[in-house]
Amino acid sequence: MQQEKVTLRELNLRIQQVIKTGLPEPVWVVAEISEIKIHSAGHCYLELVEKSEDEEGPVARARGIIWAFVFRMLKPYFETTTGQVLREGLKVLIKATVEFHELYGLSLNITDIDPGYTIGDLALRKAETIRRLEQDGVIHMNRELELPPVPQRIAVISSEQAAGLQDFLDQLHHNPQGYVFYTRIFPALMQGREAETSIIRAFDTIFRFEDFFDVVVLIRGGGSQADLACFNNYRLAYHIAQFPLPVITGIGHEKDESVADIVAHTALKTPTAVAEFLVDRVSAFDEHLSRQASLVSEGVMAILKSEKQRIDRITRIFSPLVMQELNRRKHRLSRSVHILQSAARNLLKSNHHSLRDIRSRSAHQFRLLFRTERERTAKLTWQTVHSGRQFIRNAALRLEMFEKTNRLTDPAQILRKGFSITYHEDKVVRDSQTLSEGQSIQTRLFRGTVSSRVESTDPGGTGNTSQDDPQKDKTQHKSTTK
Repeated sequence: MQQEKVTLRELNLRIQQVIKTGLPEPVWVVAEISEIKIHSAGHCYLELVEKSEDEEGPVARARGIIWAFVFRMLKPYFETTTGQVLREGLKVLIKATVEFHELYGLSLNITDIDPGYTIGDLALRKAETIRRLEQDGVIHMNRELELPPVPQRIAVISSEQAAGLQDFLDQLHHNPQGYVFYTRIFPALMQGREAETSIIRAFDTIFRFEDFFDVVVLIRGGGSQADLACFNNYRLAYHIAQFPLPVITGIGHEKDESVADIVAHTALKTPTAVAEFLVDRVSAFDEHLSRQASLVSEGVMAILKSEKQRIDRITRIFSPLVMQELNRRKHRLSRSVHILQSAARNLLKSNHHSLRDIRSRSAHQFRLLFRTERERTAKLTWQTVHSGRQFIRNAALRLEMFEKTNRLTDPAQILRKGFSITYHEDKVVRDSQTLSEGQSIQTRLFRGTVSSRVESTDPGGTGNTSQDDPQKDKTQHKSTTK
């Protein structure tokens, strides 16, 4: 049997016909937006998926399109009603007709979107996030932290381009009371797909410098309520709940409370409200200190007044007694003065006679001492003069003896007696053994010098005493000559 053959286009046209026949009317479809693109012509192209809790990836996928003339009406209606923009990850209930094109395949022509379903789904997701936080036991952890009475060191998480950030800083730093606050900005995205990760990264950075800050302020500088989705996510809420510093939020929405607000220590509506809260917190502590100072001052004044009254009472009681005691002591002092004066006069009289006797004895002893010292001085003078004269006589005798001895030991006198001095090569000959036959020698006499030649030597003789030493004679002669 020969099988029927069709072309691909014919097959697609058959599928198209089947779909038109089987699904002639629009159907309501529940799906999640996984991708969205808006064409320059105004058309909106969607990638729709269905996810299963049991499987990681999608279990169904389809393309959707909202033509420009429909999208211009659906977009503002949906965003106004839900407070959300059409974005990736949003679950929607759409009304669409199923179309199949032989070239482009299956697509859903979307003509309506039910905002009520999306609102319910967002509320369900928010409730699920809150339930998980409660189940983990962390939902109230940040609220249980103690907020410092004077929160002046503030870490701010916000977008640097946000207008609300500048409002917050102006309100904080230009407060009427003139309180000083120290702020450090940790920039983060406040909307979009990367907002959650960016904010968590900012929290992680602050955690490394935890000791430098008192509180963390999370503020969103303007924008639509549709941008609040990231503040309902579990990861961000979990980080805020477990953060070791109190977190104050000013996300800037009036209609609804995000999960971030629920887990934060303090949730306020706007960045300006956060600044006012911090200023009021410091102001309240300042007023508390003022009240305490007033109470202390009043207490001190009351104590001083009470003590003054007590002292006055004591003074009135003891004043007569004190005067009586003073008078009694005054009379006693007068008697003592009279007694001392009498004793002093008697003592002066007695000492006057004693001083006169002492003066007489001192004068006599001084005269005796002066006479004794004068005699001793005269004796010492005579002894000194006598000793000096005797020393001079002895010195003259020794000098005379030295001169006689010098004359006797003069080499000239020795040569005069017949002695001579023999030289060889200008050296005194002391031993005949130092000479050899044929050597020339010179002999010095009292008058003149004799040159001779050695014919023989005789080793006999034992030499002379030191007095007859020719070397000494020569030396003495040279010294005398000089």
